[in-house]
Amino acid sequence: MGTTIIPLIILSFFYVSPLSVSADYLKMDQALETYTPPQYYMDSLEQVQENNPASLNPEAVSDDVVSRIKNLKQRYKKEIDLNQPIPFLS
Repeated sequence: MGTTIIPLIILSFFYVSPLSVSADYLKMDQALETYTPPQYYMDSLEQVQENNPASLNPEAVSDDVVSRIKNLKQRYKKEIDLNQPIPFLS
């Protein structure tokens, strides 16, 4: 039994994984550095930037938005006040 285990242990020390030998990390790194995305991907990025709402005039949008938020806040506050019973007073 000892005669078969010792050679296996010695072989396991010198075993080189075929994946680590065949993986050429230098080539992979160079390919990653020179990679350029396809043109359709770059076109879609340009469309997203054109349709970005942040490109709108923030002052014109903010007045309307702020007034709508204030109106909604007042309306919901009234609804909450009317519909919520006060448990310690009943």
